Amino acid sequence: MKRFLKRFAKRFIKNATLSFAFPIAYRYFARKPVAAGRVLFFETKETDMPDSFELLYQRLELDAGKHPRYMTLNQNHVSYVQYLKNSIWALHEISRAEVVFLADASDLVSCVKLRPETRVVQLWHACGAFKKWGMSTADLKFGGTRKELLRHPFYKNLSLVTVSSPDVAWAYEEAMVLQDRPEIIKPLGVSRTDVFFDQQFLANARESVENVVPQVRGKRVLLYAPTFRGRVASAEGPDQLDIAGLKAAVGGDFVLLIKHHPFVKQLPPIPAGCEDFAFDVTRSLPIDQLLCVADVCVSDYSSLVFEYSLFGKPMAFFAYDLDDYCDWRGFYYPYEELTPGPVFRDNKLLIDWVKHVDERFDAQQVAAFRKKFMSACDGQATVRIYNEVFAPPLNEATNVKAADVLRAHDTSGIDVSIVIPAHNAMSRLTRALDSLLAQTYPRERMEVLVTDDGSADATWETLCTYQERYPALFKVERLEAASGSPAKPRNVALEKAQGKYVFFLDADDWLGSEAIERMLDHAVEWGSDVLLVKMWGENGREVPKSMFDRNQPKADIATSKICWTFAPLKLFRRDLVADMRFPNDMPEDIPFVLEAYLRAKCISVAADYAYYHVSFDSADEQASVTSWDNPHSSIRIYQRILDLQEEYAKSDQDFAVVWKRLFSLDVPKTINVIENKGDTISEEERQILRRLDAAIALAGS
Repeated sequence: MKRFLKRFAKRFIKNATLSFAFPIAYRYFARKPVAAGRVLFFETKETDMPDSFELLYQRLELDAGKHPRYMTLNQNHVSYVQYLKNSIWALHEISRAEVVFLADASDLVSCVKLRPETRVVQLWHACGAFKKWGMSTADLKFGGTRKELLRHPFYKNLSLVTVSSPDVAWAYEEAMVLQDRPEIIKPLGVSRTDVFFDQQFLANARESVENVVPQVRGKRVLLYAPTFRGRVASAEGPDQLDIAGLKAAVGGDFVLLIKHHPFVKQLPPIPAGCEDFAFDVTRSLPIDQLLCVADVCVSDYSSLVFEYSLFGKPMAFFAYDLDDYCDWRGFYYPYEELTPGPVFRDNKLLIDWVKHVDERFDAQQVAAFRKKFMSACDGQATVRIYNEVFAPPLNEATNVKAADVLRAHDTSGIDVSIVIPAHNAMSRLTRALDSLLAQTYPRERMEVLVTDDGSADATWETLCTYQERYPALFKVERLEAASGSPAKPRNVALEKAQGKYVFFLDADDWLGSEAIERMLDHAVEWGSDVLLVKMWGENGREVPKSMFDRNQPKADIATSKICWTFAPLKLFRRDLVADMRFPNDMPEDIPFVLEAYLRAKCISVAADYAYYHVSFDSADEQASVTSWDNPHSSIRIYQRILDLQEEYAKSDQDFAVVWKRLFSLDVPKTINVIENKGDTISEEERQILRRLDAAIALAGS
């Protein structure tokens, strides 16, 4: 009786708060305006920020105009009274946010009449579509009744749902009751899977695992990662795996790492005598690191197998209680048809498979599974989600479309020439070329000019393949011997460019799919001669940021930050630079871009999209660069900059930002090279350095 009364009281409070108290509190808080740039990452159960949020949160921290916050209700970790208090405060935060990100169900967000200024994005915490959830479990043992789920919905007020593949959208539509709005479900990928394409993350993961479990050194890793049994509040971890049998069969080659679901509070013990073979890392290592190092994965009904498929490694399924689990919760697909590996109901057959895994592994089965369920998880999900949520619609203000304007001027002309120097550019080259094929701008209005700078790898063969497939788009040329810098291959292509605009792209970088369309729209609308576009560093690569805090239709070298990026990775009106060439000396980009700045009547900055993605590839391997440590080459460039100052009649005060840039980044490097290598420079070269010293002194005065 006491238990019944307690359950009745809790249900009464739930109905009262979700139906009346919480909506009233939200309306009270919503009297204040939304705070510009406030983004709330909202979690219900977990204390720490879930990995579904981390990459996107880090991305937003880089934006001066965005103010991300993380908040959790700590459900099941605090008293019910504290949970209610946390919910009230969360409603205050939700009422002030422009965007709310979720990674799980939320009846709190769903119970209010959301103000139109706030958007709710459901990132979800799992990939694919495996075991049923949400409305799909209505009237099953795991779920509530359909009436109850509709009375207090968990997936109302959503503006966007991101999924791992187009093939799974139907399951999310069913589970979240989105049949009337299926268009908000978009296969943008799952943000947290981007780390699996980050080589530095993979290396760090191995190191972290070895630090926690030194026994994995020199051994293969067998990961056992089952889901929980029962309900969330009383979750239990399965304990039917024959750990001792596994040790006897494969203990000489493998170490077993066990990762139970985080909802499991009481972890099953490791059998006596197996402590040197099996290690429970549930509390000590995150699942993403374990997936990176696992050579074989054994699971049951956990969605982590979708992520693990990205590695193309063997997996098996220990489903000893499959019949009960089907009755309890069910699956979106027939279980044994879905699983990309063998299903075992007893330990003997599972252990035998692990023992002979190398002969029995079907790689094609895993590849097909990955293609079907994880096609949108390619390392770029975070960028796509960011752009979908925060990049403004193309030309929202004026609706100027460059393709229409330029086509009216020249019905069959080329609007933009993309120039790419390529030297030993494999294997990143295909990513750059594919990003151009994926552009939203009309392909017939583009040309891609690629010059192979004497590569010794498969660069030339790859370029010829692309030209054969897309002869109207790709135009390729080969230099027999490497020139030693990107200057010559860029100049060769620039001479043949036909576009109204020219964009320089490096072979190991790539463009966002809307990059060409957006940059041309801006250039036409603003009358830009030079357009700087926002850069995004990949895999830890640092990129210029200070000049990309906002769109700037008109900027100049004296008062803006544009001189802090002299890389030519920009859009230029071709007439402006048609007679210019990159010098053979290095750094070759500074005088070229500086002269373009000096010639331009309008320099603009587009900061509303992740246009240009810069990789972390080695310059020695991926680019024809040999002169950075040559002080004589650098000093000749400094002389060219002094000549430009005189040619365009600029005072040292006019050039103050240029001199500050040179003395902050370039000149000290040159002096260090001279001192460290013991190079002897001529008196004429010393005079150039002294002239630069005087220039910075005059500019500072």
